Amino acid sequence: MNPVAANLLMAAIVVIGLAVASKIRQEVYPMFAVDEVNIKVSYRGASPDEVERSILLPIESEIRGMGIIHKISAVASEGNASVRVELVPGTDRNRGLQEITAAVQRISVFPDETEPPVISLGNGRRREVMRIAIYGDLSIRGLIDFARQLEEGLLADPAISLVDFAGVRDPEVHIEIPQRRLRSLGLTLEDVAKTIRTAAVDVPAGTIQTPGGDILLKTTERRDFAGEFADLPVVNAADGSKLLLSEIAEISDTFEDSKSEAYFDGKRAVFLSVFSSETQSPLDVATAVRSFIERERRSLPETIGLALSRDRSQDYQERLSLLVRNGTFGLILVLLSLGFFLELRVAFWTAIGIPISIIGSLAILPLLGSSINMLSLFGFIITLGIVVDDAVIVGEDIFHKISLGMSRAEAAVAGVKEMFVPVMFAVSTNIIAFLPLLFVPGESGRFFQVLPSVVIAVFSVSLIECLFILPAHLAHAGQNGSGWIARFDRRQTQLRLRLDAAITRFYSPLLRLAVENRYVTTAIFTVGLALVIVYLESGRANFTFRPNIETDFIQAEIEMPSGTPVARIREVAFQIEAAARRAVEKTGEKDILLGVNTTVAERNANEGEVSAILVVQSKRKVTGSEFAVLWRDEIGQIPDIDSLFFDYLFGPGGSAEIDIQLAHPDIETLRAAATEVAAAIDQFPGVEDIRKGFGRAMPQYNFEIKPAGRSLGITAQELGSQIRSAFYGAEALRQPRGRDELRVMVKLPESERKTINGLEELLIRAPNGGEIPLGQAAKIIPTTAPVRIERVDGGRVVNVTANVVPGVGNGNKILAAFEQRDMARIIARHPGLHMSFEGEQRDQREALSDLSIGLIASLFAIFAIIAALLRSYVQSVIILLTIPWSLAGAVLGHVAMGFDLSVFSIFGMIALCGMVVNGAFVLAVTRNDLIRDGHPPAEATILAAHRRFRPIFLTAVTTSLGLGPMIFETSVQALFLVPMAISLGVGTLASAIVILFLIPSLTQIVDDVQSRS
Repeated sequence: MNPVAANLLMAAIVVIGLAVASKIRQEVYPMFAVDEVNIKVSYRGASPDEVERSILLPIESEIRGMGIIHKISAVASEGNASVRVELVPGTDRNRGLQEITAAVQRISVFPDETEPPVISLGNGRRREVMRIAIYGDLSIRGLIDFARQLEEGLLADPAISLVDFAGVRDPEVHIEIPQRRLRSLGLTLEDVAKTIRTAAVDVPAGTIQTPGGDILLKTTERRDFAGEFADLPVVNAADGSKLLLSEIAEISDTFEDSKSEAYFDGKRAVFLSVFSSETQSPLDVATAVRSFIERERRSLPETIGLALSRDRSQDYQERLSLLVRNGTFGLILVLLSLGFFLELRVAFWTAIGIPISIIGSLAILPLLGSSINMLSLFGFIITLGIVVDDAVIVGEDIFHKISLGMSRAEAAVAGVKEMFVPVMFAVSTNIIAFLPLLFVPGESGRFFQVLPSVVIAVFSVSLIECLFILPAHLAHAGQNGSGWIARFDRRQTQLRLRLDAAITRFYSPLLRLAVENRYVTTAIFTVGLALVIVYLESGRANFTFRPNIETDFIQAEIEMPSGTPVARIREVAFQIEAAARRAVEKTGEKDILLGVNTTVAERNANEGEVSAILVVQSKRKVTGSEFAVLWRDEIGQIPDIDSLFFDYLFGPGGSAEIDIQLAHPDIETLRAAATEVAAAIDQFPGVEDIRKGFGRAMPQYNFEIKPAGRSLGITAQELGSQIRSAFYGAEALRQPRGRDELRVMVKLPESERKTINGLEELLIRAPNGGEIPLGQAAKIIPTTAPVRIERVDGGRVVNVTANVVPGVGNGNKILAAFEQRDMARIIARHPGLHMSFEGEQRDQREALSDLSIGLIASLFAIFAIIAALLRSYVQSVIILLTIPWSLAGAVLGHVAMGFDLSVFSIFGMIALCGMVVNGAFVLAVTRNDLIRDGHPPAEATILAAHRRFRPIFLTAVTTSLGLGPMIFETSVQALFLVPMAISLGVGTLASAIVILFLIPSLTQIVDDVQSRS
């Protein structure tokens, strides 16, 4: 009754929402903290099996019994150990970090050469906005120095707060001394390292407290660069002469020994990654970076180039525009539908509730830990049609009472009182239906969690709007208006009255026919439901758990045989890069390739990666998957390549669809079984890019001390230490240099370290000062060793992975057929072998299990609310029967639109369960009111359905029209969202038919049964 208060409340909601919106976090996809602890230990120079034995096994033994741990995954590679500890869901992450850190620190059996363990919480994906490639015809040192200057320039811009290097190795000073020179001086590599370690340091020496003031004391012998070590004395003769380090050694500034190389468009490159902070928009950061690059390019020397090798801001801008466009079209359609069936003023104020609810929800989103991203924007589109449901119920009832002759003020009060319970019920069931989506486990669950957060926030604000603001606006008539507004209002009223007459003319007879032939009606609907169930059971409907989110970054991951020279890996990588350029030409589109990143031996010594960077999808016709097919065809056969895997997906969808994990204590058994599994899945149509999970073993030499060596007192420790110093190097110093950690390594020249002869002729010094060639001191045993060892929960594993071509094969069906046809046979051939489906399949099992529990709980809650409000179990069951037919409609929508079912389809169907019962509940409430007013049950059923046709039909139509633009969206970047839109949009339309025809028929059947009994 107080329009001023209503307007002030509306203004407050809008102002607060907009104020919070200006500070809310913006990102391309939702970021989240992962419930895991990561442990990394460096054991330089150690083989993977030694890393496993010395690092992984002690860590696993120490932490496996902890009750907070869900799963332990570990990887041993050359010189590095990595352990990923997944915490039990619900465990406090900081507590997990503290307990695991304490457990690892208790381990005392790590080798002396290991680095201190680095233990950290998993932080999920960082918010990288852009990656800048600095490339050209310079040495890697020159590129890094130039990149440092660019980094300082970027950080000087207030819009840029975080820049990080990518693909840069740590600096080292290498001091190489020939073996003959060491022998002539009676020195070892460790002797030289010790001399450097004690001489090239700064040592604070305290303070002299003089009467005139304090004076600090300090030795200043620290050296940071190669040239500074040249005058370091190594040998001091009795006559006072000194032998300097530069006289016996080659000293050079270089980088840690690594085979990794990075290229951009065929030239050596380093990369700078630019990230956005919690409060920064990706678009603002991107604008600042582009401006900086344009300024720098004007003064660049010809030998250096700058390019954006990755630009996520364009993804954000494109998808933001796409969703805003779809949302705008959806809103217009909702407005038009309301205008057809309601008085213009009622339609206007009902529709105004949409932007008010969405803007107001922005104030709640930060409290729920959500941000503005692609998924939250899609959440707003979902609410476009749903959020007006409660306003339609209230507004339509007020309008109905006005049409019966009530004053606007009386109608507003009476309408709110009458519809208060149905509106509270509608909002409650909608929120309850979305709640299970908050508890989907794993990375996928965290990724999608923003959807229910958005919907819950919007519904909460919409409840306030429809109960307090909407009635106040409808309660006051205002001016009739003149001119074109009045003419439009009159024509809209005429159209509305014709529609009302059409409803009476067509719906009423059909409704009476359906109710009079209620058993036939029920049979027809039941047969339709049965046909959908049979179709699902027949296997014709495909289910793909994760949505495929394509990126503009198409990667070809290369795996070569273990021990392959870097030169050969580089040659293959450049061959694949050339194929990418030919594939671009095959598309017939010009200027869609922004550049090509190529890395060699970055993750493992036998691997490479070539990444083609395409323009955003809106500027090209070819999709990522289509380009990958063209690229694969252009590469052809490479005889010595082990595997080639193409990846063009992002986020939870960006992984192999088939991931079969094999566990067995014997590595040879694992290899044999993995080979059989790979051969078995290769028989299924649509399977490609198969990786067996292991490469060819790398050659390794083991050493056993011979009697001749033992007689000289050479121990295993002495032998191993001298071989390590010669070939890996003796560490003389480790100290900070700027922001880097500098190592000073003393080793033999490369010519003496790179041949088998150099190994056999290595002289081993005995404790008594004698020397003996390695070949005489120890037996050299050729063998092999894996280049990478993976372990899960204390056992060795191998993962066989593969891609599935969309439209040709389906991962779930392929794995089901493999399990039925091949799994038992392979396990029987290898006793003790354990096989499981991991990756996407594991997430699918856990998610669907939790979703099933959540769905059952939410359905029970909805049933309990209905039963309590209606005080009838039977009516509650009838209302819930709306759900299966609505779900069947959602399935038919997927079939008709040519979409596979996915986890987004399931999300939509779960939400649908709470939405579709609202209309049936309103129908039941109206029927009960009519019966209390003295109408016979059969007549009350007909009257109630006719009376509530308009709100039931309108809520279904507004939901479908609001989602309509998204349902028919053809952009590849949004296709993964379409299945949820189909579930909600088509499912609500199906529910309207069920509520308006089947529910009245079922109600009369129940009355028949009760009357007979």
